[in-house]
Amino acid sequence: MGVAEDFAPSFTQKPQLRQEDEGNRLIFECQLLASPKPSIDWFRGETQLSEDHRTNMKIQSIGTNKFLVVLELDDVIETDAGLYKVKAKNKMGEVAASINLNFSRPLVNCLGRYQLSVAGQIYPPPTTPYLHTPPRAGPFRSHKHYKHHTIQQNIN
Repeated sequence: MGVAEDFAPSFTQKPQLRQEDEGNRLIFECQLLASPKPSIDWFRGETQLSEDHRTNMKIQSIGTNKFLVVLELDDVIETDAGLYKVKAKNKMGEVAASINLNFSRPLVNCLGRYQLSVAGQIYPPPTTPYLHTPPRAGPFRSHKHYKHHTIQQNIN
């Protein structure tokens, strides 16, 4: 046997999102298999991202031909919302996956913090239990606001 064969990148975990520092830092993570080690590009919409004082990208070996790919956004602002895409490429091929980041104001004022809404190609599915029967909006009360069929997930 001896030499391992080269192969195109493939995701073992598609992009997932978590937040730190009370929502001031967002971390997109995914894992993939590839040989040789792939080059990684991140995009928001059609714009390729580059590292700066708010944006950090890394790829870390976590096993034989297995890599953890990370995009960190610091000092998050509303204009950071959008479709994020990660592309992994080596001489054998390329693969891409996307995750959508949306912001919405809290329904109840939680110290002015944002709630995050995430959608896209996410695997595995979130483990948060969903509300099967949303609350019904009764007579309008200024301190209660309901949205029919809205699912919210706070990301800790």
